[in-house]
Amino acid sequence: QVLVLKSGPLISALSRHRLVRELAFEYGRQYHKCVTSSGPPEQSFPTDVHIPNTEFASVVSRMPYHFRTSISMEATARMALPKTWDDPLAWRKMARLRREVVQGQSIVVLNGKGQPERIVTLVVLRIGRSDGQCLVELGARNEEIENVTCQLPGNKLAQDETSEDVITSLLEGKLAPLADHIEMLHTTEDVTFLESSKFQIMTLYRRTVVHARFRVGSEGVGYAVCTRSRHLGSRWSFNGLALADLITWHHSSWSRERKPMKDHNPLDRTLVADDVFALTHQGHTMLLMWLTEEELTKLNQSENQRYLQSWVSTLECGSEALASAAGVEVSGSLGDSDAESLTAESTCSVML
Repeated sequence: QVLVLKSGPLISALSRHRLVRELAFEYGRQYHKCVTSSGPPEQSFPTDVHIPNTEFASVVSRMPYHFRTSISMEATARMALPKTWDDPLAWRKMARLRREVVQGQSIVVLNGKGQPERIVTLVVLRIGRSDGQCLVELGARNEEIENVTCQLPGNKLAQDETSEDVITSLLEGKLAPLADHIEMLHTTEDVTFLESSKFQIMTLYRRTVVHARFRVGSEGVGYAVCTRSRHLGSRWSFNGLALADLITWHHSSWSRERKPMKDHNPLDRTLVADDVFALTHQGHTMLLMWLTEEELTKLNQSENQRYLQSWVSTLECGSEALASAAGVEVSGSLGDSDAESLTAESTCSVML
């Protein structure tokens, strides 16, 4: 269908409301930029039928902050609200979504069917090693798991924040114990459209992926802190195993018996407690492990979420182990031979 509008009456109608007028003019400016910037080699030439990156959500995401926020808050107001006032979980999700909008971390629009869609810009750090495995964040915990994530280190891009700001925040924050052993390589970008597990809303994820490799010497920069599964009836911890040992170990045989979980495992190997280690910085303890890209993809599939939650819930993290992890300091220098023999490259990502 083709809709023809006369420009004079349209502009006159839009001018009656200040915000509507400003939004319409800004939309026109962004649309014009898409038309003039499209073309080879990155995009096709614009035609009467299609102009690259002119979908409503894409145009809105390029607008200044106050326009994006106005459109997003209006969209959340028109979303289907909880049916009853006694559904605190649904209301908390709505409040969290609006908070992300105000902080500039999320954009919400309504599509042609009136359904909400969310847009998130992410910056992720892909830290890998030579065997093809990458560093994955399982979640943060103290005595109990606070949040199970199975994602690669990263964060949403907030208002007035750059990719460099996010990476710096990671390396000075929760990844600080590893910062001296990470070498940056290059940056790529990708786009994924899927349902958010946090909000149950279809979300467009625009990711800036910073590729890095992990270099470590003989000094430990992390400790295994988890114990055997609760339902196996044994509680033991190994708070003396260094991350460097885990990196060079590559799942070699241990004297301890490795028993599989009872739930269905989608992977080709058994996940066990001693694969998990911790990093602590300024009171924040993060659980991590090495996974291949295929393993990470499988564990993040909706049909395998139950297994992941079940497995992580069986991990125990004793206070002694956490104290040991918190006391780890990165020390010593990296020799050329160490860096060469333990250099690693791979990939990681985050989606919320």
